[in-house]
Amino acid sequence: MFLKNLMMKIKIFTDFKSDFVIEGFLDCNHEKNPYGNYSTFYKEFVNQTDNSIVENNKLNVSDDEFEILFNFVKEYCNYPITASGSGNLIIFSPVKIFSESHNSETFPYLTLKGEDVKGTAIVKFKLNDIILESYIFEDVTNGYEIYSQGDWNNYEIEIFFENHLIYKAKYNIIRSIGMNIRTITNTMQKELLGTKKKINITKGIEDSFVISDNASLDSISAYLNIESSSIKKNKKLEKNLCKFLRKNERLKALSIFEELMSLSGEIWIYDPYAISDDNGGISGLINIVTLLCKTDNVKNIVFCETNGITFNKFKRELSENARDAFRGLNLKNLNFIKAKESFHDRFIFSKTAKSIIGYQMGTSLNSYGNNYSNIVKLDSLCSKEIFNILYDDIVSDNIYNLEE
Repeated sequence: MFLKNLMMKIKIFTDFKSDFVIEGFLDCNHEKNPYGNYSTFYKEFVNQTDNSIVENNKLNVSDDEFEILFNFVKEYCNYPITASGSGNLIIFSPVKIFSESHNSETFPYLTLKGEDVKGTAIVKFKLNDIILESYIFEDVTNGYEIYSQGDWNNYEIEIFFENHLIYKAKYNIIRSIGMNIRTITNTMQKELLGTKKKINITKGIEDSFVISDNASLDSISAYLNIESSSIKKNKKLEKNLCKFLRKNERLKALSIFEELMSLSGEIWIYDPYAISDDNGGISGLINIVTLLCKTDNVKNIVFCETNGITFNKFKRELSENARDAFRGLNLKNLNFIKAKESFHDRFIFSKTAKSIIGYQMGTSLNSYGNNYSNIVKLDSLCSKEIFNILYDDIVSDNIYNLEE
């Protein structure tokens, strides 16, 4: 029924030109869903060809202009429009079902409301992320009440009708309110040395209290929150990609570099001293090139010609010393690109169609591991921004290769 209604609406717009179509079901908590309580069927006709706001993956309007557009659409449609989504045709067919939670003298319960309530409901009562109870209810109707046998602070619910999912939501229940109060007793202003920037330094008294209808439940929930936070923190430690090297840890440095060269996609290395042998010597350069050729994905090394060291001189020196070491290596996918202008910081990027993963290095590859140095993973937004700036500003058409 709901799908038929959606298709009837779509027929009105059959002349709309699109490059491809995305369709499916959005639950109540989905970021693209403009409805506060309802789930919705959704179809988006994507028009990338005629999008005047985005050109070559860049905004064709100012940030302020796009902010005005975003706020306008958000206010009147409750839809978080994106730059890439402008010019698309989006059709929503909401399902008029919502659930309400109630406290009682025993345990809280739910009520299903709305003209579209029908079918089979599956409900999970939870304490944080732990499922305490799960139930299946057949033939639910408007006003249907669902009771549990225990105390909980959130629940998940799905409703199916004629083998189609028509409602899905997850709700957290406010069972307590915690208040942290800070009273300012003194404020003073300081100017940072060497700048005109001023900051406020404050002193105050802090206090906190909790208003709750179930102290026992709150204690358990608080414990689980702390435990979950600790688990996430430990996972971050396990995957820590901030790796610091002491002096003379060249082997460890090469192992880290080998790991990075195993990343998928096209590898981009920005290192102004990539072809210099001042620190690691010719043997260090040979090791780096060998690791670069370990996999056959394309590697691009953006470098500067400094201190009289040209690429031809670099290649000639390698050829004289590394003919045997390079035998059998896939050198044709290893590109050396001369920078249009000098730069300082060193970066490694893995670029795929879907993402750019970036790392910043504290020193050049030829000296990495000789002295105290670090390599740090960048967040996704920072990686993309830095890569695009470097690619636009310093990558030239002067491409060289070690292959004979």
